[in-house]
Amino acid sequence: MSKDNEIDSPNRDDSSANQDDTKQLFHHAKNYLKASVLVSLLSSLTFLIFTYLLNVEEYGYLSIFNSLVSVFTILYLLNGHSGVARLLLDKLEDWGSILGANLLFTGLWVLVFSSALLFFSAEIADYFKIPKIVLICALVVSIFSSIYQYLMIYLSTDQQSARHARISIRKKTISVFLGISLVYSFEQDRYLGKIYTELIIGGAFFAYAFYELYKLAHFKQLKSTHLSVSLRYGLPLIPHTLSRFILGYFDQLQINQMSGGADTGRYAFAANIAIFMGFIVTASGKAWHPIFIENYQKGAIVKIEKMSQPYANKIFLAASLISLFVGDFIYLLVPQTYHGSVPLIPIIILGYVCVFMYTLYFQYTSYRKKTELISTATLVAGIFNIVLNAHYIPLYGFEAAAYTTLVSYAFLLLLHYLNARVILREQVIRFRTLLPGFTVTCCVLFTASYLYRQHQELSLMSTYGIKLVLLFIILMLFYRTRGESDDPSNV
Repeated sequence: MSKDNEIDSPNRDDSSANQDDTKQLFHHAKNYLKASVLVSLLSSLTFLIFTYLLNVEEYGYLSIFNSLVSVFTILYLLNGHSGVARLLLDKLEDWGSILGANLLFTGLWVLVFSSALLFFSAEIADYFKIPKIVLICALVVSIFSSIYQYLMIYLSTDQQSARHARISIRKKTISVFLGISLVYSFEQDRYLGKIYTELIIGGAFFAYAFYELYKLAHFKQLKSTHLSVSLRYGLPLIPHTLSRFILGYFDQLQINQMSGGADTGRYAFAANIAIFMGFIVTASGKAWHPIFIENYQKGAIVKIEKMSQPYANKIFLAASLISLFVGDFIYLLVPQTYHGSVPLIPIIILGYVCVFMYTLYFQYTSYRKKTELISTATLVAGIFNIVLNAHYIPLYGFEAAAYTTLVSYAFLLLLHYLNARVILREQVIRFRTLLPGFTVTCCVLFTASYLYRQHQELSLMSTYGIKLVLLFIILMLFYRTRGESDDPSNV
């Protein structure tokens, strides 16, 4: 086990220690963010080309395929990989045996569960209104993804951010260029070209991940406790993980059932653009998690809060920049069929900002291993989202899903804050530390959505005048709060 960057000085004072931890955070965040930016750029290239190669309904099929891969991967893993990763932080001597036991269990469970899914494959495909081949391919890709996820969560937990980034970039690069080639080569049902690409790339990286994990795992003298110790942590989190899927993807399945494939494709387009913000949130979260654990174990509460503000400001700034200007590129480069989805992008991005904020408070509950609290909060928010979608999508169309998901993520933020602050009575990051930046970000993103809705009525000068004013406000807030965070008396 290794770290890409270790900062250690035995005689440093609290101020320099805080600076070094902040540098370590941003070192790893930089690696993850670099990978996310490159992956986002490659994804942008894919989205742009696919909008010309695929019709809206085919785009919707791809979205459903990706959603099914996500949920099947969750069900295959049973969160065993999360338990294994969490135990890595405890530096247990028999961690290799814990990994080996979990890999064997995952293999057996995959065989049993896949058999059941294949037996009912026709009924499942009919329920989701998709071709059966899409379902079968999603099952196989999910199996490949399960082992790949074991490797990637190990690398992020072990703070091997550079290696994690290299693997992510290589996988996405190959996938993009092979996918475009196969899609272009198909004369009919071109979406299958992308699905077959995922099968090929998934299989290749499955083999690589299995080889790397095999070198880490121990398979001799396995005990039942090697499996139970990780499942005790991971299994209670399954409702949490499934509910996160509901919040992130289930709305597309509901739209497909209520409005059809074309509306699913339009909503999926907006979600796939907004997910670039999700990449940023995920990348920074991977860097933040081990550093939070390390400092919280030392009781460095003040240091955690001091680091949280510049960390949050960068997320707020990224959300504002993407929301203000991404639509202009879409209007120029993407067929008009998708233009109606653009006003939804800032709303979905704001949902990812709420995701970022709830993960700050989620860390406290995770550290205490109170997985039942985590799962309950996310399950309640997931059910809340399903109910909102069922009520509002028939009334207002597919656009309602963006707003219901935002409300659900905000509700989830509140639940995780209450878990940590009220139920566990932890000394959490004060919400007033984050409130100014979050408030301004909300105003910027709602205004951006309004500007996109009115882009044909407003003059170009008026639109960009408003955007520049908003950009100036968010930059002033960013630099002002950064200065305040450098003053120890403000913490």
